[in-house]
Amino acid sequence: MDAEQRKRLGSETAKSGFKFEKVVENSLLNFRINSLGKDLLIETGIDIENIIDIQKLPKRNNEKSDVRVLIKLKNNDVVFNISCKSYGDASFNQIDKRPVNKYAEIFNFPDEVTVALKKFTGEINDGINKRKYFDQLLKEERKYILEYFKKISKEIIELLFIGNGSNKINWVVLRKKETPNEKEKINILPVSFCIDWANGEVRESKIHRGHISTFSVGKIKIQRKGGTPDPNSLQFKFSPGDLHEAYLEFMESKIDS
Repeated sequence: MDAEQRKRLGSETAKSGFKFEKVVENSLLNFRINSLGKDLLIETGIDIENIIDIQKLPKRNNEKSDVRVLIKLKNNDVVFNISCKSYGDASFNQIDKRPVNKYAEIFNFPDEVTVALKKFTGEINDGINKRKYFDQLLKEERKYILEYFKKISKEIIELLFIGNGSNKINWVVLRKKETPNEKEKINILPVSFCIDWANGEVRESKIHRGHISTFSVGKIKIQRKGGTPDPNSLQFKFSPGDLHEAYLEFMESKIDS
């Protein structure tokens, strides 16, 4: 797949994801007559008979939630802040991207980590090369990054899935698009499952053109964003398909036990 095909696929995936957000929202608001909305609510453990009403809540542009609803129950109210991910052929989806300085503020990067990451993304460059592969950084620069990310790996994973706004994500809806050989799959996952799944070793990763091109935190790949309008941002990506399969296997094991 060439660069133009990857760009087009990413755009189509983003558009599909936006439409899916509306499907999820409308399904929940109309759960009494909508089978998807009813199935999602049952999967969360909510007793449908206890629901009085479901109301849409406002979203802020700088928060991760794609859908926010207030579920009014007979005994109490609960708020669902939902992140929606629709996926198909794209093996990895973006989960977060910001300029290096934004992450430096959140995680209190030492100066040497910030500078090394800016060289990695190309924000600091020699005027010839737009960016550096991870193994093109100096040995001590790679060490700065990996050692500091090991210290904050849990906080990074939580930020990626939950966010750092006031309305933190508590549910993730995943949709595997229908293919000629496979039916559509839609499930709602507790965000705690996503965090536990993603946690893992901090390491150098991915060989590209003979280079170790990126590094990873658990199941999260970290790279230079590229493209427009912010090519020098730091980008975090994950495989929604792998997460979805892990969740389905987990649920099947609970049934078997």
